[in-house]
Amino acid sequence: MLEEHESMDALRSAFADMFAKAVLIHSADLDSLHQRVNAVVDAFKAAGAPPERVIRSVRELASEIEGSGDAPATRLVNRAVQWAIERYFDGPGSPV
Repeated sequence: MLEEHESMDALRSAFADMFAKAVLIHSADLDSLHQRVNAVVDAFKAAGAPPERVIRSVRELASEIEGSGDAPATRLVNRAVQWAIERYFDGPGSPV
């Protein structure tokens, strides 16, 4: 099941790390989170998942983490969803 894919665990950990310091995020941290979002999107897309499922999974995963309702964390989740959409439609395997 895709929700148990190793890339989801890595993204879950990245969200947990980021929510703890959502106000003081460094660009290296954002790059790391972005890479993990891309890995999740690539795994879901390779399995034939529609974009709605990818977005829902990223949001649900973020909501599992304590503090995900805080304003800075919400902005971070919204950014991750935007990255997921961009990756899904512009990333590997996308029609040209």
